[in-house]
Amino acid sequence: MAKILLFSSHILWESHYETEMEIIQRHIDQGDEVIQLYCASSLPLCDANPEKAFSRCIQCMAKRNNGLALLSQTIPSIPLELLSDSDRTAIQQFKWNANTIEELKEIKYQNFDVGYAVASSLISLLSNPNPIISEHREKINLMMLSTIEMYHSILNQLQKHKVDVLYVFNGRLMHAKAAFKAALHLGIKVVIHERGSTFKQYELYENHLPHDLAKMAIKIKKFWEENTDEEFKIEKAAYFFENRRKGNILSWKSFTDQQEKGSLPEGFDPNKKNIVIFNSSEFEFAAVGPEWNNPLYKNQNEGILKIVSDMLAHPEYHFYLRLHPNLASADPVNYAQIVAFKSPNLSIIMPDALLDSYHLLDNAHKVIGFGSTMGIEATYWNKCSIMAGHSMYETFDVVYRPQTHQELISLLLDDSLVPKDKLGTYIFGYYYAASGITFKYYEPSSYKEGVYKGVKLNGDIDPKNKANIWVNRYWKFRQYPIIEKAIRKQIIKLLQKV
Repeated sequence: MAKILLFSSHILWESHYETEMEIIQRHIDQGDEVIQLYCASSLPLCDANPEKAFSRCIQCMAKRNNGLALLSQTIPSIPLELLSDSDRTAIQQFKWNANTIEELKEIKYQNFDVGYAVASSLISLLSNPNPIISEHREKINLMMLSTIEMYHSILNQLQKHKVDVLYVFNGRLMHAKAAFKAALHLGIKVVIHERGSTFKQYELYENHLPHDLAKMAIKIKKFWEENTDEEFKIEKAAYFFENRRKGNILSWKSFTDQQEKGSLPEGFDPNKKNIVIFNSSEFEFAAVGPEWNNPLYKNQNEGILKIVSDMLAHPEYHFYLRLHPNLASADPVNYAQIVAFKSPNLSIIMPDALLDSYHLLDNAHKVIGFGSTMGIEATYWNKCSIMAGHSMYETFDVVYRPQTHQELISLLLDDSLVPKDKLGTYIFGYYYAASGITFKYYEPSSYKEGVYKGVKLNGDIDPKNKANIWVNRYWKFRQYPIIEKAIRKQIIKLLQKV
């Protein structure tokens, strides 16, 4: 029998708490001892509640209870905060100083890269890979405080309960990464859970992040080698690429399902050597770790401007920049510099444009990618693909990987260049079409909707819980600080009882 500790950090994010309930029930089925850690509104803020709205805390605790009530047996569910006096002193004494996002990333606390953890959450919150630190210093202070508190609390909880395995979601964001690094520091096995190859599955990552380039390359290749049915694997890989082209949703929302099939940019000249650039939503990987730093350029915008500018001497070439559709809901600062740049050899396709990305790909002379899957998809669809960044498929020999800017320019000008072999695309596509563990207790209907044991988990308080009475009092008296504080404490106390 193993002793399992599970830290529920993102209860309000769709499908992830349901995945945790799935994992807990499976361990109960195996006869393991499971303990859940949760935030009882103690943290200064979190990814799911960056403004620390108490109404969100109420929903979070209520949803926790609603999930636990469906388990086949009661498990200990305890507040995560566990700090010694020396911990509190160390936290109070910790000072940080950073004026840029790069300086923020370099901040360490003991053996924990807390700067990267906080930067990752900050960048995701703002959808901006290069936020101005001075504008968010107060928020960063709270993030630092809560992340270091989390690190100490998880260290203490792991040692107190003599845990064999810790489960945590994602591992990249501040609190999850604090838990991840605490377990690694103690030599305790840590398993990260994330979405699987389809929304009907989830995936587990043992002792590494889902974004770890080296470890993921090993995991993907091993998955390919474990199945000797070559025809089946290629068929599954084709399913992955063809479904992405069709806009069918597998594990996450589709960015192409609404695009106008067969459309090309106005004025598209097939007699030109048209180079299509597919950028990425850079903020998603801007603070994973130093291994994701662009090897050629400071950032993708700088790279695009330099490439386009240096190719002005070759008027037979024209560039089409397809801004990633995910940027449509992001801060426009992500692409403002590019849009403001005017050059006769560059056409920009905005993130929300319904132009067909795949028809554009079909008509491309060559493709430049900055990490999105369109880089490997280009090779699958028989196009010369050049990568100017990092990606999960970079070691699969499916894209050209220039070591310098000048080498990239030479690849663009080389008319003898041919598409890379497609074997690596099959290996990659097979993993993302077939990997993962099929849910047994959670029944998803989409990537963010579903029922756990037939019940839709929500943040509604059980009508039998007296907390409902106190919540009504909270809304009535919240403008009175002393009374509000007392009511908050009572609500939290009542919601901690499952």
